[in-house]
Amino acid sequence: MLEPKGTYTDQHQVEFYECDFAERMKLSSLMRVLQQTAENQMNDMGLDYQTMLAKHSMAFLVSRLMLQVGRMPVLGQQLQVSTCPLGTRGAQFFRETDAISGGETLVKLYTSWTLFDPAARKILRPDAFPKAVVNGVLDIDPHELRFATQKGGLAGRRPVRYSDLDPNGHVNNAAYFDIICDMLPLEALRRAAPRRVCLYYDHEALPGQDLCLYQAEANGEYHLMGEQGEHRCFEARVTLG
Repeated sequence: MLEPKGTYTDQHQVEFYECDFAERMKLSSLMRVLQQTAENQMNDMGLDYQTMLAKHSMAFLVSRLMLQVGRMPVLGQQLQVSTCPLGTRGAQFFRETDAISGGETLVKLYTSWTLFDPAARKILRPDAFPKAVVNGVLDIDPHELRFATQKGGLAGRRPVRYSDLDPNGHVNNAAYFDIICDMLPLEALRRAAPRRVCLYYDHEALPGQDLCLYQAEANGEYHLMGEQGEHRCFEARVTLG
């Protein structure tokens, strides 16, 4: 639940290049907007990516997320995007980011993050974060962000491309949503929009080696997985509706 004093809000209009064949916002486009709003809140606090790295030797890494979709945003729609930290449990930081239009909450995104020291290659405790923040309330059971995925059959291989990469040199968080959607049957996406996505980022995916992609379907839900060599890079469960 967002806490007004700890909430940062942006406005965004859904553009043509962000949409699919049904004039719905692509999941990857939606994730980029939600992700950028959270980054803008950090920037507003004076803790942009470069400052965090250079001054504090730390960065946030997203580990798990759950995206709940009431209605996918569509072409031309004006969105109010609001984000708020939700406190910590153990080593995890939690955050909620909502997309709202005309007073209706279209999308809720819950994410869990770890604070990481890239130089020392170690996870930092939450009390290492250099600023106090106003937190909202985590109104879901954090165990909902932990899920089991059935490993299905090999659905194909996909190289990690230039367009997937971010300044960290690995596949960007939002780019995984293009990978996931490309694994789903096109006709299923013509009939229905994503309603729920759970994603676990297990290991960074790097250029130079293909992702081996696995897919299964169980009880109307798609179980998706990607591996590079011995490393499992992501697991996802996707429901359409």
